Amino acid sequence: MTPTSRPEPADRGPLTRFRNREQADARFGASLVTRLEAGFWETDTLADDVVACFADLPGRTGWQMLESAITRGIDQVPDAPPPLIALFEQAATVPAWVDWEQMETGRIAYLRPGLLTGLGLGCASLAAGYRSGAGVKPLVYTGRIVNKAGVRLRETGRWIHAVTTPGGMRPGGAGFAATLKVRLVHAMVRRRLQTSPDWQWDDWGAPLNDSDLVHGIVGEFSTVMIDAVVDAGIHYSQAEREAMHHLWRYIGHVLGVPADLLPDSEARALAIVGALDLTESAPDDDSTLLVHALINDGLIPALPLPAGVKARCTPVITTVLYGLTRRWAGPELAAQFDLPSTRTGHLIPLIRPAVQALELARRIGLRSGSTLAAKSHALVGRTLAAPEAPTIPVAGMVNTG
Repeated sequence: MTPTSRPEPADRGPLTRFRNREQADARFGASLVTRLEAGFWETDTLADDVVACFADLPGRTGWQMLESAITRGIDQVPDAPPPLIALFEQAATVPAWVDWEQMETGRIAYLRPGLLTGLGLGCASLAAGYRSGAGVKPLVYTGRIVNKAGVRLRETGRWIHAVTTPGGMRPGGAGFAATLKVRLVHAMVRRRLQTSPDWQWDDWGAPLNDSDLVHGIVGEFSTVMIDAVVDAGIHYSQAEREAMHHLWRYIGHVLGVPADLLPDSEARALAIVGALDLTESAPDDDSTLLVHALINDGLIPALPLPAGVKARCTPVITTVLYGLTRRWAGPELAAQFDLPSTRTGHLIPLIRPAVQALELARRIGLRSGSTLAAKSHALVGRTLAAPEAPTIPVAGMVNTG
C-alpha cells in the first residue's frame, strides 16, 4: 500500500473527531472553536524541519549539535544547520510576557501538595489525556499502548521533575533542555506517522497536532491536576492559580505551541479546555486499554514500596487507584473507560479535613510552601535516580513540614 501524504489545505474536510460545533460556538465563541479545529491540522514545523535535517546527517551528528546548543548556546555550534538555528531562535527567545517571579510562585504551588500532586498527575491528568480516541492514536501506532505504560510514566516523570526544577525553564536549564528534547521526540514520531498507510487523516487530523498538544499542556498538566488537588483539600489563591498557568504557558512556548493557543489567564485556559472537551471524540477501546494499563502496569509498579508489600497489597492498591481515577474522571467518562465501581473514591472526602487543616497551618505561617515544594521535588529526584526507579512516586510524597 502506498503511504499516505499529508493532505493539502484545499483537500481537508471536516474532521470526524470534531463534534458538537454549534454547542461549542454558543458556549465558548466561534473564534476560539474555529482556531482549535484548525489546530488539529497544524504541527510544529520548526521541529519537523530539524528532525528532517538530522535524518540527512551522519550518525548522531544532529543530536550532538542539539546537546551542544543546549549547553553552550546555538552561537557556539559553528556547523549548526539553519533549521536548528531557527528552532533555537524561537525556543530560547523569552517572550515579553514571561514573569520569572510569577513562574517561581507557580512552580512552588504546583509541587507543594506532595503526594496529592503525584496522585493528581497519575489518576487524573494522565487518565484525562486518554479521553480522546483520536488523540491516543500516536501511542497505538508506535506500540506504546499497554506493555510500555511504565516507560511512558518514567519519561513523563523525568520531564515534569525537570520543568519544576528551580530555574529549570530558563534557557539552558534542565527543564528547558528536557522540553526541547520532548519536542523533537514528538517530531520524530510525527515524521513516522505522517507516512503511515494506517494514519486516518480525515478522522484524526495530523499526528501529534497543535490542538492535542494544547490539551495536554492546558488541560492535563495544569487545569486537571489543579482541580484534583483542590478536590482533596488543597487551597490555592487566585494568584497561585494564575502563576501555575503562567508556568505551563511558558513550557508550552518552549514546546512549540503556537502563541495564540497559549492562555494568558486561568479563564482563558478553562475556555480552551472546555471547548476541546466538548468537541472531542469519545474514548474508544484504545483509550480504555491505556487507562487500565496506566493503573495496573504503570502506577502500581511505580509505588516505591518493598516488592513483598506490593505483591501482598496489589488488590488493595489497585482498588484505591481505580477509585481515585473514577472520582476525578467523573461518572460519564468513568463509564466510557469501563472503570470498576469502588468506594475508595470516598477516601478524598475522608482526608479532606486533614488536608485543609494542614493548609490552614501553612496559610497562617506555621508551614512553608517553598519548603514543602523543595522536599517534594527532592524526593521525586531521589526516587527517579534509584535503581529501577518508578516514574511518578505517588507514594511516600507526604509533606510533613
